[in-house]
Amino acid sequence: MDESMRERVARAICARYGDDYDEQPLDLQALKAQRAAEGTEVYSGDPGLPTQADWKDMARSAIEAMRFPTESMRKAIKIYLMDDAGNPVPDSDIVAFMDDLIEAALRD
Repeated sequence: MDESMRERVARAICARYGDDYDEQPLDLQALKAQRAAEGTEVYSGDPGLPTQADWKDMARSAIEAMRFPTESMRKAIKIYLMDDAGNPVPDSDIVAFMDDLIEAALRD
């Protein structure tokens, strides 16, 4: 099965920090179980290891930050998005396009 965009971004962020996404506990419950097996526990305020759920939350934030395109993104998009007459689409259409892309990425 293909990865969702959220998982793909989570893996990239995790790798950037030098971690292996697949070796991270799935969530806080899995982290607590891992710590219990090691004879330790997760304490209040203890960040522990980032879990896959944490990496996915970071990925969601990164994807959401792209919802509103920068000026450079708008210029790049205008090269590819044209109306039926071959004219660049208005900025409002680009913002709507980006919003639709981000919503689709977050639905995965």
